[in-house]
Amino acid sequence: ARDSGHYEEAVTEYSIAAEMENAEGMYNLAIFLKEGRGTTKNLRLAEILLQKAAAQPIPDVKFGGISKDTVTKGNAAAWNSLGNYYANGIGSFIK
Repeated sequence: ARDSGHYEEAVTEYSIAAEMENAEGMYNLAIFLKEGRGTTKNLRLAEILLQKAAAQPIPDVKFGGISKDTVTKGNAAAWNSLGNYYANGIGSFIK
């Protein structure tokens, strides 16, 4: 939906994924909220979703699940976006 320019449909799909705690869905919905694409612009909700996406554990493919020894956490693009938020004075460091 996103690639074909059907932004409202993409927002719906990403919202469903985000509700299911899917890091990629949270990240993509946050980007749409940040830009106001297919939905009303909402920087605060975008930041919250980016934080949640960044905090999601990454499945350990070798062991078929989440490993307690996994060092890397979260969606890398979400971490990057959060860094940009804070570097540009957009983020509020929500806890």
